[in-house]
Amino acid sequence: MKKTISLVLAIVMVLTIGVTSINCSSVDTTNPAVSPTPTPTAPKVTQVPFQKTAEDFIKNSATYKFDGIDGSLQIIEAEEYGPTSSFRSIVFTFTFQTAHPGHGDRSGQYLAQVIINHTVVLYVDMDQDIVRTAICDETWDMLTEKDISPVPPIISEKDAPTAVSGIVISGGDTARPDGPLDVPHKFVYQIQQTDGTTVNVSYTAYPPSPVGDAQRARITLDFHDGSINIGDRLEAFGTLDKESNTVVVADQGDFLKTYPHGP
Repeated sequence: MKKTISLVLAIVMVLTIGVTSINCSSVDTTNPAVSPTPTPTAPKVTQVPFQKTAEDFIKNSATYKFDGIDGSLQIIEAEEYGPTSSFRSIVFTFTFQTAHPGHGDRSGQYLAQVIINHTVVLYVDMDQDIVRTAICDETWDMLTEKDISPVPPIISEKDAPTAVSGIVISGGDTARPDGPLDVPHKFVYQIQQTDGTTVNVSYTAYPPSPVGDAQRARITLDFHDGSINIGDRLEAFGTLDKESNTVVVADQGDFLKTYPHGP
């Protein structure tokens, strides 16, 4: 009987050791290899129609040809605007670097040795495939190669900052009704003040363009009904031209606002 029990125990131990050996051999005790997370790559800018026209224009501009750094020209944005003024346009924004400050051909000037970042906004005519406007850093016209930085107004005895208010009694767009739409339009209104005197108020509306957008951003126009109407109460701040008795709303911080005429 004891021999039988001993034999059974021996068989059980052998089977147990065998199963354990099989299980151990089937388990990989090493750390599994961890696949590295792929590094996301920046999406490449897809070539946009008319992009080459814009790039060639910048590369041939006086600023870039003078000291533009090769390889620094980068497209930032491209957006089709459809009809803009009298042509269909696509608007590009580019950046590039120059080796010195300034714009245009700076031959003969003393130039600091410092890399400068520039931003260019271009309107490309989609019908004729030509650049219509190109403004660098909001201050340099790359078509005319001229500085368009705002010049502070010279205040003389006949010109002074003035605030006026009154009721609109006449006025409107001074352009010919059959004139072109894609040019600046000057509006002049006559208002009657509370003391019975009259004074003119004028402002200029610009068509969409980088230059026009910059000019419009200088002033605030707030019309309660979307436009100026006869009978509106008008408040304006601008420069008074005493010769024409006109407050010109055009400089940084100037404004023109209208309200319903009430009691």
